[in-house]
Amino acid sequence: MEKQTTIQATGVASSLVETIQGLGFKLQTLNLSFNDDENVAAVA
Repeated sequence: MEKQTTIQATGVASSLVETIQGLGFKLQTLNLSFNDDENVAAVA
């Protein structure tokens, strides 16, 4: 049983990471679209 629980926990952790990364990417995209050209150029 222990092994199975570990696998399940790892799966949950990795999908959490994927979700967080996806959110981070969406936020970055939003920030870029709200910023004016000067700010985008400064970031790039």
